[in-house]
Amino acid sequence: MNTMKTPAEVLDWLTNKVEGTPLSGVREPRKVTHEWRRQTGGRTMAAGLTASIAPSPTFSLSVAVAGAEDEHAAGAKNGVLTVLMSQSFTPVLACRIDLTDLQVHPVDSSYAAFYMAAKEATEILLGVADGFEHNIVWG
Repeated sequence: MNTMKTPAEVLDWLTNKVEGTPLSGVREPRKVTHEWRRQTGGRTMAAGLTASIAPSPTFSLSVAVAGAEDEHAAGAKNGVLTVLMSQSFTPVLACRIDLTDLQVHPVDSSYAAFYMAAKEATEILLGVADGFEHNIVWG
């Protein structure tokens, strides 16, 4: 298996993003059960999960993977982190996020489906999705 060292530019960006700015958090705890499903040509992609967020002085992200493959958990984690790191100049990392009840379809679930389900669920929790109340406390 070929592996690559993390490029210095990526490490610099991440260090500046996390250590160089005040961290933002959330106003209140929230919980959502979210299902993502798309028909892409001849294939359907589907995933579901329950996500909760709460204020916390330190960041934590847990994924209950009972019955889910590592690929699905990795997709869900990356979907969450994409949203938290891209909300503005400051990342939303003063929070605790738990992903549970990963709903795996035997044929239609994939890394991409869990990425999208977790991404959309996190946007709902933060209140940045259309129709939801804002839940970010800026650092």
